[in-house]
Amino acid sequence: MNNEKILIIDNELQYAEYSASILKPLGYEIFFADNGVKGLLLVNKIKYDLIMINIFMHPISGFEICRKIKEKNNIPVIFFISEQKDLKKIAECYKSGGQDYIVKPFAPEELAARVDCQLKVKNFDERLCARE
Repeated sequence: MNNEKILIIDNELQYAEYSASILKPLGYEIFFADNGVKGLLLVNKIKYDLIMINIFMHPISGFEICRKIKEKNNIPVIFFISEQKDLKKIAECYKSGGQDYIVKPFAPEELAARVDCQLKVKNFDERLCARE
């Protein structure tokens, strides 16, 4: 079983709950924030292994939340986006510091695979840094 902590910052409760229903049975500990201000406060209180952020948030956009997180932490971020064809938003996911994105609506298998992949990369990077 995993014991990694995942923070979901999403003002769309149904997607946050849907994501949790997929990830909790896989052993992940899930935390929620329904806006960026609350999300940033939680990031300062608990060490998360992965953060998932909706790009369309107010008063702080998901991109700005990610930039603020990356100022102090190297936590992998996966963005939730609604438009697969919006290449500017996809590019901004990476420019703001995100490692990946997933398009809503998404299949459970895709979410689980993307989370697993980003956590493997994070754990590999941490092991590599520990050797140096």
